[in-house]
Amino acid sequence: MNGHGEGVFRLFTVPDRAGNKLGEFLRAHRARTDPADVGMRADGDRRVTGLRREEVAVLAGVSVDYYARLEQGRERNPSPQVLDAIGQALRLDADTRGHAFRLAGLSPKLPPGGSQDLVHSPLLHLLDSFPMAAAYVPSPSRYGRSRRVGGRRAGTSV
Repeated sequence: MNGHGEGVFRLFTVPDRAGNKLGEFLRAHRARTDPADVGMRADGDRRVTGLRREEVAVLAGVSVDYYARLEQGRERNPSPQVLDAIGQALRLDADTRGHAFRLAGLSPKLPPGGSQDLVHSPLLHLLDSFPMAAAYVPSPSRYGRSRRVGGRRAGTSV
């Protein structure tokens, strides 16, 4: 009672599950990962298909509580290092790991020689059609830096 005969209620908010795309993604991939594929024993009664939260946490080197909060949407700002470790634990390929990064609002770390280093053949033909012109193709810029991923010898001095 608040002194006026009225009850005082405190409202607690529950995280919006519909807005927890990262958690949904992690749960789905955890369920798809066979324990035998990551070196865990799959014998005995398992109540869940795939890995348990505890197993993912151990493989990723994070606490079980932290991983559970990520899945439940109570933690929404994982570091790139944590997300990368979870991606390795779940055996995600580069594209799927990149999707996880985007769901978390992070820029995916692309592996060297990945798709950002590919120069489409029509663009290379265009460069070759101007033999006296200096030209190069930069990679997509991250953090304001770029590197040369394609071009002609005349373009290397640019």
